[in-house]
Amino acid sequence: MILTLLVAMPAASIVSAVYFMSVLKQFMGGTPRIETAADLETFKSVVKKQMYAALVQIGLLGLPIILYLMGMITRTLRFGDFVYVLIPNLAVIVVGRILRGVEKKAQRLPVSDPQLEKARDEIVYTWEKKPLPDW
Repeated sequence: MILTLLVAMPAASIVSAVYFMSVLKQFMGGTPRIETAADLETFKSVVKKQMYAALVQIGLLGLPIILYLMGMITRTLRFGDFVYVLIPNLAVIVVGRILRGVEKKAQRLPVSDPQLEKARDEIVYTWEKKPLPDW
């Protein structure tokens, strides 16, 4: 059971990451440039979901480590079982690095107006620096 969770959580993390990146790509496909306040509000909504998804990712990646340590303490797992934590998490890291490019493109999405650009930059700052959206 523990080994299943050690692999399933990172797998769920990958599925979640791919899904939320597809949402971001869909937004960018439909809005190649932020031209209106409505575009900016939609951008905020998409970014908000990205931020919440990132918090879920932390849990999905952190819990297997805790489960592994608990398994070691209770002698349910052996040291070699660490591979069930390491390999799936490495896969998540690789997928995350690939998908990070989509985020970077979204963060540099062209803007038609200086005021909208300032607002976009504030959203991006929150996205990169804060755990929760503040709007």
